[in-house]
Amino acid sequence: MDSNQTLVVDSVSAAERSADPFCFKILPLPLALAALFVCAGCAFDRCATDAALPHHGDINKQLAAVTEQEANLAGALLGQGKYAEAETLYRDVIKIEEDVLGPEHPNTLRDCYNLALCLAAENKLDEAKAFAKRAADGASKTLGADNPDTLKYKQFRQEADS
Repeated sequence: MDSNQTLVVDSVSAAERSADPFCFKILPLPLALAALFVCAGCAFDRCATDAALPHHGDINKQLAAVTEQEANLAGALLGQGKYAEAETLYRDVIKIEEDVLGPEHPNTLRDCYNLALCLAAENKLDEAKAFAKRAADGASKTLGADNPDTLKYKQFRQEADS
C-alpha cells in the first residue's frame, strides 16, 4: 500500500471512530478523501481506493456527501461576497465531482453555474461565460430543455453573453 492509500485508510478509520461519519478534519485539505488524489494532480482511482478499504463499502457516496458540504460552504461564501474564497472552493469541488460523479452530473453542473456566478461577480467574464455555457449545455443534455435548472442556467448564459 502506498502512502496515499495509507493516509486514506488512516483518515477513514479516524472518521469512523468519530461521532460524525463525515468529520474528516484530520485531512490536510477540507475536501476529504478525493482531495488527496485530485488536488495533487493524480487520477482518483476508485478501484485502488476500494481495494485499500474493502471494509468501508462505497466510498463514492461519502465523497459526494463531503463535496456537497463544501459546495454549501462555497455558496455561503458567495452570498457573503467572499468571491475569491468561494471560487477556490468551487474549483476544488468541481474537480472532485467530475471524477466521482461525472462531468455532466446535476451537482457538477450546478457548481459550474455557481462558479460562473462567482466569476462574473469578480469581473472574470470570459471564464464566467465558459462555465455558464458548460452548465447550460450539460443541463440541457442531462436534465432536459424544460428543466427549471436548465432554464436558469440558460438565462444566466444569455445574460453573460450580452
